[in-house]
Amino acid sequence: MAHAPNHFLETLPVKLRGGVERLLDPDEELLWLGQPIPEAYGRRFIGCVVGGVLWLLFIALLAHSCASNPAPQPTSGYFFLGVLGLLGVAGCWMPLVGRWMARRTVYGVTNRRVFATSTWGLGLASWALPWEETGLPCRWRWHDGCGSLKFPDKRPRALADPDDSRHFGFHALPDVNRIYGLIEATWRGPSNSVTHVDKCVPK
Repeated sequence: MAHAPNHFLETLPVKLRGGVERLLDPDEELLWLGQPIPEAYGRRFIGCVVGGVLWLLFIALLAHSCASNPAPQPTSGYFFLGVLGLLGVAGCWMPLVGRWMARRTVYGVTNRRVFATSTWGLGLASWALPWEETGLPCRWRWHDGCGSLKFPDKRPRALADPDDSRHFGFHALPDVNRIYGLIEATWRGPSNSVTHVDKCVPK
């Protein structure tokens, strides 16, 4: 979902709105603010569903093997299989969890940086990349026009955290080409002259 940034900011839950406001400097201009499409964000976890189903089939085969064994089986063994089976059930629920996560995530673009903030857990998680520490993002666009952007981390290797770099992305955007165009125009400005970005999916 995408709206006029200042109006959309006022409609956010207090915790998310506070997270965005803490990231912004007083004189910083908010150019775009939006959230992932919940259904599309949930599709990122389809692999968890496949893995969960295969895991449940494996647990079912183990349970059948134990039940077919004429020797008495300890109750603790079935309890252990049940606990393992819950992992498969959790995997099958991940697309719904993804939808829940999408409604608690906000992406933003300003004249100084790109950022994201979320309230998935008990606290508030955020990241921000100033324009001088990133570049044009790689773009993935799906047939319905939505897609994702992944931003490069141009910080010196000694300062860059490999565990953080995978989180520098906007996922399941409603109109990825339009948002990419805004980012491109803002990032280039008068001082940048890059004419192409490797690994970007064509329009």
